[in-house]
Amino acid sequence: MPAAKTIGVAMWVNRYVHGKAGNPMVDGDMAHANAEKITAYCKSNATTTLADAIEAVAKS
Repeated sequence: MPAAKTIGVAMWVNRYVHGKAGNPMVDGDMAHANAEKITAYCKSNATTTLADAIEAVAKS
């Protein structure tokens, strides 16, 4: 998937998680930075799932 689409998906997941937690406020710059980290992780770990990539980035 192109990086732009990957970042878009990662940002959507970020907003979804925040919404489910009852926090409607999302720091757009932080969300974008995390999305870029997730994109880089996925590129380095092509067989991983998005959920696993998010978890790995959240732990780092």
